[in-house]
Amino acid sequence: MGRFRPHKMYPGALLAQEACTYQANCELLAQLRGDVVVLIHSDRDCTNVLPKTRRRIIAHHDYKFLCTNMTEDEMVTGMGNRKLREAIELIAKTYDPALIVVLSTCPTVMIGDNVKNVTRKAGKALGIQAVAQITHGLKPKSPAEVVDKLYTTLIKSAKRAEGDVSKRVNLVGIGMDRREKAEISKVLGAMGLQINAVLDERAELDDFLAVGNAGFNIHPGPHMLLDLSEQCASRLGIRSVEVPLPYGIEATDRFYRAIGDACGVPTDQVSAATATLRESAEQVRATFTAAMKR
Repeated sequence: MGRFRPHKMYPGALLAQEACTYQANCELLAQLRGDVVVLIHSDRDCTNVLPKTRRRIIAHHDYKFLCTNMTEDEMVTGMGNRKLREAIELIAKTYDPALIVVLSTCPTVMIGDNVKNVTRKAGKALGIQAVAQITHGLKPKSPAEVVDKLYTTLIKSAKRAEGDVSKRVNLVGIGMDRREKAEISKVLGAMGLQINAVLDERAELDDFLAVGNAGFNIHPGPHMLLDLSEQCASRLGIRSVEVPLPYGIEATDRFYRAIGDACGVPTDQVSAATATLRESAEQVRATFTAAMKR
């Protein structure tokens, strides 16, 4: 899939963003449930974004967000890489979390700290799962791109499935409540498919780590979640299926037809699986039309 930027930038657009990439990632990670610890590689001033999230931080341990607390002297003398390594080792010894996420900031990127390489080597040496995300500045052009890059980072520790996963799907970037998820699960079940994981604002760490146990990623399109799609295809062998959001009768039909076509479900089986939904929708439409004529 070719790289496509859906949002054309205009002069001053970056200054109009509500938050930098780092703060946006903190907003999302604050609500991520699971055994995850976030390490901010920066001076302590950058941690001031945390109280501004206006949300409750969901933490598995005593502290979810930790900081390397770089001083001016350490930045000038190039101590960042060593201090980052020591911080990762301390977190692993103290908490032993399922995943450590390291976030860079403007100061540590400007002085040239190799955040990704240090994190990768530390994880390998310690036998832990540790990933890094470059989050300085205002590089992403939209909130969707921020989500894409974070999701891509969180699935780096996911493993490729060994068995047959051709009938298992991930729903990615499709917000839904429990009732809507139950409805979609029921229809997909009638199509012979099973939901493996749902990646949205309610997703937990275990959902991201289980991504590899599916054959398809179902996500809104077009041109969304490009980085996630590329990594899932190249490393996990997962195909991406772009679908319209299932809002309204016609869009819901296209939603299930697109999934059925990609997963090799016969057309008549898709029609039978969605028949109840269409009947209910038509009854609502008829009732509404009659009410409007009164």
